Formats: sequence, structure tokens, C-alpha cells
Amino acid sequence: MLNEIIVSDDRITARRLISNAVERIDKNCPNKPFVIEGYYRDYLKKEDDYISFLESALTVQDPGINKPDSKTKVRVNQVRFNKNYIENFRKYCKKDESDTIKEIMEGFSPFVNGNEFTNMKSNNPIRNHSTEIPIVGLFDQFYMSNLKFEIAYNISVDGRRVYVIHFEPSEMFKYHYVQVVGEVYIREDDYAILKFEYKYFLSLFREKKKLYELNVEYREYQGKMFLNYISFVNYFKIYTGDEIAELYQYREFFVNDIHFPKFESIREKEALDDTIPFHEYGMESDPDFWNNYNAVLLEKPFKN
Repeated sequence: MLNEIIVSDDRITARRLISNAVERIDKNCPNKPFVIEGYYRDYLKKEDDYISFLESALTVQDPGINKPDSKTKVRVNQVRFNKNYIENFRKYCKKDESDTIKEIMEGFSPFVNGNEFTNMKSNNPIRNHSTEIPIVGLFDQFYMSNLKFEIAYNISVDGRRVYVIHFEPSEMFKYHYVQVVGEVYIREDDYAILKFEYKYFLSLFREKKKLYELNVEYREYQGKMFLNYISFVNYFKIYTGDEIAELYQYREFFVNDIHFPKFESIREKEALDDTIPFHEYGMESDPDFWNNYNAVLLEKPFKN
């Protein structure tokens, strides 16, 4: 009698790695509620000048990867912004139903329903892998897209091997005026996703513009993968009625602390109303809070 032999195809390919990583998201990420503490900021860059800046300290209570992100609660601990923030927000990032003049000429619209943080976190393809994400699409089916995936190289993170997978349009779907590039970092032993980057460029009249950029990073804590950082950037050109302006809109969230499995829940009356922008939250900035806030960050926005 011969011992049983299992015949399998163990070739390591980029698509297979991404497919396995997507299948393991629900196992690698916490399926029980948890809380993260973090720092959020958003700002507008008009030509070479930063014209508005807002920052906030947030507590985010996530119900777990198997529950919809709409069940996530957010508490605003502190918020502050520069004196021109509201004026520029209303001028470039808000459009009322009665406003028939203001129009987006190029790029991705800055007009959103709800506050800026909610809009940004909804674009996380890992947390919301079963939901259609703008530009990225359905992350559950990302490995099946018309992109060319290749293992660019591998690195060691905390002594564990990580594959860095580069992607761009395949030759059949490559257009001279559109460029999509990105990378996915996947750990070899458990297929955990450590990082996802996606950039979308458009060539307009010989000028190359980055219209969209998404960056997401995860880190391990208590044997599960938690959000560590997310940023969402979009370019837009807008006619306001008195000017044509080109701007970049930036949103970023840095995680400072994770509470899992035990944490203090956010009460319903403390939870942020997702329909209200941060600057309308009605909270006075506490200088002592910011002076003692333990976040290691640059003083100015750092993206170009």
C-alpha cells in the first residue's frame, strides 16, 4: 500500500497572493468591536499655497470587520481650524441645491454628503472589501480586474516575509492619457495586507495630473490587523462663478492607540452626526489639549 499523495499547484503568483489576501481579510482583521484613537486632518492646496487646514482628535468605535462600516461610531474629542477654513470650504467644497453656477470642470468632485472623515474612511478597500469603492471598485474582485499584477520584490517586516506586488493597466487596456499605478504589501505566512497604494493620473493637453491617490496601512495588534493610517487625495478644477480654480484636497487619519478587546464604548449622545462637517460641530478648541497631545506629526502638510 502506498501512502496518500496530494497533488497541488503551489506556484506563487501575484494574482493568487491578492486573492488569498482578500479571502483572509475577515480572519486577519478583528470580527469583534474595538476602538482606535487617532488624529485627523484635512487641507486644501490651491496652486502652491495651502489655503485651509483643519485637525481633530477622534475616537472611533468599529463594530468589527463582519459588520457594516455604517455602524461605526465616531467621537470628536477636539477640533480646530484656521480662520479661512469655513470660507474656503463653502467656496470650493460645498454646493447647495440652489447653487446652479458652481461646476466641476475636471477631476473628482469635492462635494460630499456628510463630514469629511466619514467620506474618507468609506474609501478604505480593506475595511469595506465587499463594497464598491470609487475608482478601486470591489476589492473582493480586485485580483480579477484588467490590471497587470507582478511581484516586484519582497521585504522583511518584523522578521516576516512580505511580498510587494506592483500593479498597472495591462497592455490591452493601457491608454496613453490614463495611468494607474499602485502596490499591495502582503505577508507571506498569513496573507495579511499591510499596505495598499493606488494612484490615478490623467494627461491633459500634455500636462500630467494626479487626479486621485489612496494610501492605506495596517499593523498587527493582539494577533489581528488594525488600521494604522489612511489618506485620500483628489484633484479638481472648479468654476465658482467668479473664478476658475485648481485645487488638491487632502484627508488623512493617523492611528495613535488601539483598544482591543476591552474598551470604553462611545455613548449614543457622544457619537458624531455623519451629516455634519467638522467645522459645524460647535466645539471650542482647548489649547491645553493640543499642547499635551501625544502625536508625532509634522507641523505642516507634507504631501505635494
